[in-house]
Amino acid sequence: MWCGDARLARWSADNGFGVEREYSRDRLDELTPKTSGLYIFEAKNHEAYIGISTDLRARLGQHSRLHGDIRAFRVREMAGNPMELRTVERMLVHDAQKNSFILRNREHAMTLTGESVFDDVVAPTEQSAWLRDPAGVNAADLSSPPPYDSNHLAAHASSFARLQQHPRSNEVIDAVGAYLRACVPVPVRTEGTFWTISCYPGSSRARLTCISMAMLETFYVWSPPDEDRLEIRLFVDGSRIPKSRLTLDRTWRKLAQGVKLGPRAHRSAGVHERVIVIDDVSRMTAALEIAGVADAAAHHALAVMRKRQSGYKPSHCPQLAAAVSVSADHRNISPVPAQVAVERPTADVILDDGLEDTVADVVPNVGADAVDSSQQQTKVDKFLRLDSDGTVLRWLGEFIESAVPDSFTDAGVNWGVTCLPSTKSGPGSQRLFTVNVGAMEVAYVRAATKPAGENPTVTVVVSRSALEADSGLSIDELAQKYPSVSFTTHGYVAAAGDDISLTWPLGGVGDVPWRFASGVLVDALRGSRSPYGRYHSPALHKESIAALG
Repeated sequence: MWCGDARLARWSADNGFGVEREYSRDRLDELTPKTSGLYIFEAKNHEAYIGISTDLRARLGQHSRLHGDIRAFRVREMAGNPMELRTVERMLVHDAQKNSFILRNREHAMTLTGESVFDDVVAPTEQSAWLRDPAGVNAADLSSPPPYDSNHLAAHASSFARLQQHPRSNEVIDAVGAYLRACVPVPVRTEGTFWTISCYPGSSRARLTCISMAMLETFYVWSPPDEDRLEIRLFVDGSRIPKSRLTLDRTWRKLAQGVKLGPRAHRSAGVHERVIVIDDVSRMTAALEIAGVADAAAHHALAVMRKRQSGYKPSHCPQLAAAVSVSADHRNISPVPAQVAVERPTADVILDDGLEDTVADVVPNVGADAVDSSQQQTKVDKFLRLDSDGTVLRWLGEFIESAVPDSFTDAGVNWGVTCLPSTKSGPGSQRLFTVNVGAMEVAYVRAATKPAGENPTVTVVVSRSALEADSGLSIDELAQKYPSVSFTTHGYVAAAGDDISLTWPLGGVGDVPWRFASGVLVDALRGSRSPYGRYHSPALHKESIAALG
């Protein structure tokens, strides 16, 4: 009998998976048809895949046709709907990563093993060589930039011209170039397909530029309100940061002057992703010289690019991509002296619990004291009376299911729904609920009390750049297509300016494209603890999910 990875076998047994079975069609027939649960298969090289299915036998049969190197599998039968199974799946994937197992999962995991479409552009052997010397391999690559048609170039000419007028444009471009050269696999060859760069994305009032891979941002420059500095946020594989620079007793850790290592950023990026905050673009080169930083950013970029091509191709600015290869001496604007970033105490920038000091920047929410379970139930009962036909409850359930996957795993910690919050809603109206994620409120419904009977209005805050990329329309074009929807940009600090609020009468407008863009914003915010989590209503949470049937 084939001898698999003993450590993986022990981990599987500890997590409720049955005994190892050699992978063959005969052994699959031993499984009962239409049985739901979780499974692990192990390949010849001991890489593993963790998945869920409502028909384990059929699903493993599909894998047998796609993966020719499977040697064994283990199953864990489990009743439940797909949402419940996915919650357990994510927990297992993250725990397997913490135990250093190599997984082939694309979802929930940062690292993708096995075949990838990226391999057709950068061969696996070249990827390995690149990880050993990213800057050297990039410098030796003789690829030509991809061609762009006149329409695409025209679409981004004005935003790039706007950047060129910024007094620190050269520093921004140099910071982007430093990231591309040191952290992005053969950037000229992969430009516009596996990585894209936007210039003033989504007409944001705060972000100057953002690099995206797959559906994740991996690098961006933004201007905090009322400050002269330009801050960089760089996303990395935290497992590559030297352990001497990590800590267990604080969420944030100072790496050097003006450079801090923060907590997880995107929940969908795997358990190891962390964010590095660089106080000012003038410190970018110094930040990359800190031990482990460039290596961690490079491993993260390669892992994300192997998942899929960038989902933000229409937002790619070829002019900005081309500018990073031109030295400051040859650009249209003469460089200005770098503004020296002033080192400030950590507490002025980041609270000890990892939250940005930006709560006052978002709309105030609930009262001063959390309510106990009996008070919460009383509020839910009142909510249900006000929402007599269940319209608001079903919309809340739809929002949670769409934008907050695996919602029960961190409810009351990183996000929460408040029932009948005391937030002022204006005369003659009352909020029925508010959803907060991290330091921002991202959705709420307001009902009219005078005159009663009018349709409630829903407001949902989404990623502006994702909304435009997903719909293929600008905000002005969306406003023309949906005249009953109000589009409002606030430039919230917690969203780094990439936000827009959509408000419309609930039930009065159909097919408003909020789901994808809401999920992108929620995913970015959900890595931080929410100061409003203590007001979470478990009863309303459960009722809204149950309302979906």
